[in-house]
Amino acid sequence: MPVMDEFQEEREALKQASIWEKIKYFVYYYKWHTVAAIAVLIIGFTWIRDVVTSKDAAFYAAIVNGAALNNAEEFNLAFTAYSGIDNQKYDVIFDTSMQLVSGSGDQMSVASSQKLVAYSSIGELDILCANQSLFTDYANSTFFYDLREILTPEQMEQCKPYLYYVDRPVVEAMEEAEPTFDNPTPIEVPDPSKPELMEDPIPVGLFANDLKTLTDYYYLGPEDAALGIPINTKNLDNAIKFLTFITR
Repeated sequence: MPVMDEFQEEREALKQASIWEKIKYFVYYYKWHTVAAIAVLIIGFTWIRDVVTSKDAAFYAAIVNGAALNNAEEFNLAFTAYSGIDNQKYDVIFDTSMQLVSGSGDQMSVASSQKLVAYSSIGELDILCANQSLFTDYANSTFFYDLREILTPEQMEQCKPYLYYVDRPVVEAMEEAEPTFDNPTPIEVPDPSKPELMEDPIPVGLFANDLKTLTDYYYLGPEDAALGIPINTKNLDNAIKFLTFITR
């Protein structure tokens, strides 16, 4: 029997078939087309939903080598309310995805370092919190604000018990030096908790481990940590509100 005649007979028989038989026929012949169509619809819907529902970040903090505790969402909501950010229009992000060991060349450290550089270079990074060995590298390279330039005297007094200092001559020496892998710059970095031993101390951050408003909700890593505000942040007002929130 010619193929077309056979196909015509199947069509005629299908007209007389039950609903269940029609469904089985359709599934047998068209199941992969259907699966592909459904997959395309799901992907398209997901993409459209993400585009439509995506929000700009009004605040972005990177907690490097840290982790969110089970109750971290309580902290996020409390800070959002304190800062007056409309969470229907904007995102408040505490990113704990970056795991970075200073000087390490492992894949995770390299990827995290690239992400950190990318976010900071476009001004998306409002707070950087990291273990002190890593934080020191950034703090001594004019990466953070001098807090005296952006905080009121009252806010400085509130932050005073936690202040992290760098010494201006050391920072300048670091910038002028040209270290290599085989010959790192032999510049001694003073104790950031002892401004009285520095020539020209600059408060660029806060020691974070005693900030229970933060540490009750976020694990800051196995080492002592510090945090600061990058000088090219786009959300300076909210970054300042974060400092006042965690030092209340």
